[in-house]
Amino acid sequence: MHGRVTAYKMRRNELILQLGARCEICGSEENLEFDHPYGRDWVARKQNRLHRLRLYARDYAAGNLRLLCGPCNKTHPPLFGDFDDLEETRP
Repeated sequence: MHGRVTAYKMRRNELILQLGARCEICGSEENLEFDHPYGRDWVARKQNRLHRLRLYARDYAAGNLRLLCGPCNKTHPPLFGDFDDLEETRP
């Protein structure tokens, strides 16, 4: 179990670094959370942590993942549009 937790933390930290390691709205480096601005096509609680990270990486590659701090994630609504329309709504 210890190896899995370590692998999860390492992969999560790598993804956080790829996303800039700070809140996209306020710049905070604390309490960072992954956010899907256009929604997502999967349910987090139905995935184990490592599989969730693979889905986060896929969504990042598709342009549908950003980092927000906890307070910003709770107070800022998702961006307009839908994940299915992502290619059409991105500049």
